[in-house]
Amino acid sequence: MLDKLLYGLEISLIGFTGVMLILYLLYLILLAFSKYFSRGDSKQKKATCPTVQLSLDKVKESNNNTAPEVVAAITAAIAMYLNSSAEQFNIVSIKPEKGSSSWVLSGRQIIMANRQNLALSRREKTS
Repeated sequence: MLDKLLYGLEISLIGFTGVMLILYLLYLILLAFSKYFSRGDSKQKKATCPTVQLSLDKVKESNNNTAPEVVAAITAAIAMYLNSSAEQFNIVSIKPEKGSSSWVLSGRQIIMANRQNLALSRREKTS
């Protein structure tokens, strides 16, 4: 009984060692491929983001008592998105959207369309 247990442990150890050696060999092969097929620029370029200068003095209090910091952040985000100066924008009011968001409605429409397509494809397979 003990001989069988030792034999099983020995086989398990040999198998585990073999698997680890193969994995290490694959790691070395992938490392060699990455060195051989790497691009000429080994240094990665850091992504640069344009900066937007906006002072809180120019931001007026909006109609619904939104903090000037929030208005400045929204103005800066719009300016960054449109890649233009923040001085071109004058935010008149900030109002939250009432009801369901258009993103939520769009997602629901996609889910319903996918379900309908799945049902149609299942009907075609059965007939």
